[in-house]
Amino acid sequence: MKISLLVAVLVLSSFGVSCIPGQGQPASGWSGTAFHDGVIYAGTADGRVVAINATTRDLLWSRTSAAEAAGGLGCGPSVVAAAIYTTPVVVDGFVYIGTYTAQGGRMHALGVTDGEVIWEYPRGGAYMGTIVGGPVISDDTLYVSSSDGRVHALTLSTFTRRWESERLADKLWTSPTVMGDTLYVSTFEGHIYALSAETGELLDWAFELEAGFASAPVIYGDTVYVGSFDNNLYAIEIGANEHSWKFQGGKWFWAAPVVYEGVVYAGSLDGRLYLFDADAGDKLGEFDAGSPIVSSPVIMDDLLIVADQSGDVYVFDLGSALQDRTVPLVSVQLDAKVESTFCASEGLAYIRAEDKLYVVDVEKGRVTWELSLTAEE
Repeated sequence: MKISLLVAVLVLSSFGVSCIPGQGQPASGWSGTAFHDGVIYAGTADGRVVAINATTRDLLWSRTSAAEAAGGLGCGPSVVAAAIYTTPVVVDGFVYIGTYTAQGGRMHALGVTDGEVIWEYPRGGAYMGTIVGGPVISDDTLYVSSSDGRVHALTLSTFTRRWESERLADKLWTSPTVMGDTLYVSTFEGHIYALSAETGELLDWAFELEAGFASAPVIYGDTVYVGSFDNNLYAIEIGANEHSWKFQGGKWFWAAPVVYEGVVYAGSLDGRLYLFDADAGDKLGEFDAGSPIVSSPVIMDDLLIVADQSGDVYVFDLGSALQDRTVPLVSVQLDAKVESTFCASEGLAYIRAEDKLYVVDVEKGRVTWELSLTAEE
C-alpha cells in the first residue's frame, strides 16, 4: 500500500550508518515517558532508557541498547545504539522497552533499580521484526506488534514466548488493545482484527476499510474508535460490518483518541482537538491549537492535557460545561517539539520534547523544572 510505504520511508530514513568503524548515525525515535513510584522513565533520542528521581531530579541510571549495524559500500560492520520508539512500560519491578534496528527488533526487560538487562526476546542474538508500537501488559502476558506483521505474546513470569499470531499485515506499527480475553489490532492495510488473547488465533469478527488505519484502536463500551489515512475518525461497533459514524478532519488522526464519560477527544494533524458524542458522532466542539497534534491527549482526574507538535501544552477542564471544554484553563509553551507519548500524575505532566524532559504543573500552568536528556560526553 502506498501509504504504508510512505510512512516506512519516513521512519527508516533515520537509520543510516556511517562508514567509520564503530560509529553510526545516532539512534532516533519518539519514545515517551512513564511515571512509577516516584521515578520518571523515558526513552531518549539517542537510544537510551533513563530513570530520573522525580523529587531530587537526579539521574538514577541510563541504559543503551547497542546493536550491530551492517556497513555500507566498502564499510565494515559498525555498532550503534538501537532506536527506541516504544514508551517504557513499568510493571512489577521491570521496565519493558522495544527496539528498532537495521536487523530487526527485540523486547527488553530492565531492572527498575539499575537498568540492567534482565532478559530479552528473542534470545541468542536473534531478532523479531522491528518494534514501533508500544507493548501492552495484561495479567502475566505482554503483547507487542512487530514489523514482521505479527503480534507476539510473551509470558512474563517465565520470560518465554506464549504465542505468535499469523501474519496479519505487511507490518504492524500500532499498539494492540486488550479488552477482556480479546486483542484488537489495526493495520495500515485497513483491517481491524480480533484475536484470542489466550491463543493468538483470529476470531470470527474483522473489519475492513479501503483506507489504512493510522492510529491504534481505542475501545469504549462495545465500540472501536480509530483514525485512518483518509483523514477520518471512525466509530465501529464490534461485530458490525459498517462503521457507526465517521468524521473527516483536515489531516490524519494519527494519535489514538481518548474517551471520557461518553465524549471522544481526538487530536488531528490538522492542529485541532475535536470533541464528539461517542454514541451519535455529533461534533460537540473543537479547539484550534495551530500545530499538529501528534501524541494522544492525557486525562488526569478531570483534566485533559493536550500537547501539540510546536510545544504548546493546553489543559482543559472536563468537569466544566460542555461548551467550555474547548477553552483552555492554562497553556504552557515548551522550547521544543512534542512528538512523544507523555504521562501525568498528581498534578504534574512529564513530557519528553526532543532531547529534554519537561515537568509541567498543569494547574498553575508553568514548567516546574526541566532536564536535558542528552548523554554527557
